[in-house]
Amino acid sequence: MLIINTRSSFSKDLFEIGYSRIVEGDVATAKRAAIRDAFQRGFQRYILDNIRKDLILGSFQDIVGELIPKAEELVENFSIEKEEELSGTLYVMANIRFNQKKVHELLKRYHLIEDAIPSLKVLFMVSQFSFDKNQVFCWWKDPFKEHALLPVELLLYREFEESGFEPINRLVNVPPQEMDLRDMMQIELNEDLINRWGKIYGVDMVIYGEFLLKEGEYISLNLNSFDVKEKKIISSRQIFKDLAEAKKSSSVMEETVSLISSQLITDIITHIKSMNIPLNALCVTFENIKNLKELRKIEEQLKSDDKIKDVIPRIIEKGKITYLVRTYLDRTLLLKRLTSIFAMDADKIGKDRSKDSIYLHLR
Repeated sequence: MLIINTRSSFSKDLFEIGYSRIVEGDVATAKRAAIRDAFQRGFQRYILDNIRKDLILGSFQDIVGELIPKAEELVENFSIEKEEELSGTLYVMANIRFNQKKVHELLKRYHLIEDAIPSLKVLFMVSQFSFDKNQVFCWWKDPFKEHALLPVELLLYREFEESGFEPINRLVNVPPQEMDLRDMMQIELNEDLINRWGKIYGVDMVIYGEFLLKEGEYISLNLNSFDVKEKKIISSRQIFKDLAEAKKSSSVMEETVSLISSQLITDIITHIKSMNIPLNALCVTFENIKNLKELRKIEEQLKSDDKIKDVIPRIIEKGKITYLVRTYLDRTLLLKRLTSIFAMDADKIGKDRSKDSIYLHLR
């Protein structure tokens, strides 16, 4: 399933400072603790920057008590950029990369993200100019020939797959030999050709464009996203990187592909979400609950409502329960609907109450 709030965008790499006291001169233990602290601080910022405030408030206990302590399990890779001892405390600055798939699964388990958009199939049509041979390589010039995947294709494949898309491997999904594609085997692509290629491979999106790599000089990546069903270009992105001072062109290439992928994925998600009915997340508190039977009845009635997608218990106290309700209704309409279902007093929202919360006192 496609991530709609992560990578919309979780930055894949982030810098964070962690620290720990040095006890009895044990620097090694302090360093491990400082690194763990950096992981947790990084994941905390990761959540605050990318999850809506109302969802964070509704799941605050879970976030601080269960999610953030799991940060170390979610780290895919990290490096220590700098460390410093100061007044008996060891500080480290870490460059951290979280595993997107693990993060998505964890946040989904705690209902902090949703899969409102189905997994999308993607085809990559990226040409590369060879300065040595002075020619353009593009697999669609001869789609029946087994051209190895270009490094840029492999990187794009990984980036999109990690974000929940379903990239199509053109080496496995070769069109039938009897298919006449002669009028489509052109280096220069237009919207009609892109749409036809997309239909042949049965994809939802086509990422097309050109990649240029001149060793020791520059990298240029110009990509577009195309919606096959809508028959239109969604977005165009271009990145140029100077290689004059780069130690490894391969690492610059990875960074370039990662950045442009993040931009394109954000564009695609924004486009897809604009075509779907948005979900609202509201914290709904019921007060004056008399017994367990009444509590179960409330939950059953909420879950049976076709305008409510999810009902998640968050805070349970004596005579009171708060649910995180994800609904297609706004606050006003949800309140009206609830008061028509349940016997209750007027909404008790006060000046200090959030506009994303509803407080209801049962009769």
